[in-house]
Amino acid sequence: MTLPITLVAIDTDPVSHPLTRYAVHRSLGALAVEEVLFFGGQPLGLGERFVRTERFDSIDTYSEFVFKCLWPFIGTEFVMIVHWDGFITEPSLWRSEFLAHDYIGAPWAWAADGANIGNGGFCIRSRKLMLACRDVRLRRHPEIAFGGAEDIVIGRLYRTHLEAQGLSFASTELAAAFSYETGERRGPSFGFHGPDNMPLFLSEDALLEIASPLAQKIRPGHVREKFLAHCAARGYQRLLSVFGAGGG
Repeated sequence: MTLPITLVAIDTDPVSHPLTRYAVHRSLGALAVEEVLFFGGQPLGLGERFVRTERFDSIDTYSEFVFKCLWPFIGTEFVMIVHWDGFITEPSLWRSEFLAHDYIGAPWAWAADGANIGNGGFCIRSRKLMLACRDVRLRRHPEIAFGGAEDIVIGRLYRTHLEAQGLSFASTELAAAFSYETGERRGPSFGFHGPDNMPLFLSEDALLEIASPLAQKIRPGHVREKFLAHCAARGYQRLLSVFGAGGG
C-alpha cells in the first residue's frame, strides 16, 4: 500500500551525497511512498523530484529552510525526513500509528520535562503542522541554547502553542518504537538517527559499502569516538581498519 508520504532528503554537502543516496535508497526499499523529494547539489538518481540547492552555510540555514520554507514543496498529508545518518533500518516494525500524530521523532532522553518529542533528523511530520509553522509568531531562537534547531523549536519551544491549535505529538513509547537517538534503548525501532548509532543498526557489510565517504564525514571528535567504540563492541574489525583504528 502506498502511504500518503513525501520522503524528503536534504543534503548540500558533496561529501555525504553518496551516504544520503544510500539512506534514501534503503528507505525506499522499506516503504511505499507517494513521492521522493531531494534538495542538493546533484540528483541522487533514484527517480526523485530534484530541487537544485546551493550549499547551506550553517545548520541554522538548514533549520530555517525546513522550518519555514519546505512546506510549499509538499503535496502529501505527511513528510518523512531522512538524512545520511538517520533512516529506516527495520521495515517490519512499521506501524500505522506512526501516522496518527502530527509529529513523531526519536525521544530526547535529556528532556525530562515531558516535551521530549522529538528528533527531526529522522521524523514524520504532517503538512498540517508545517502550515502551522508559517505563523510569524513562531520563530527560531538562536539566542538561547539549542533554540536555533528547528526540531527543538517545534518539539519544545512551541509545542504547547501547537497543541493548542489541535496538533498532536506522539507518545514517548510510540516515538521510541519509531526511532532511537539518545539514552537507553527501549527496544527495537523502525529507524534511527545519529552517526555514532550507525553500528548499532547496520551490519558491518552494510557499513563497508559506504565506508569511504563515512570516514570523511565523521570527523575526529566525540561522535567519531562513540562510532568507533560501537564498532569495536560489535567486532567490526574490517570497518575499524578503514577508519585507521584496527585493533581497537
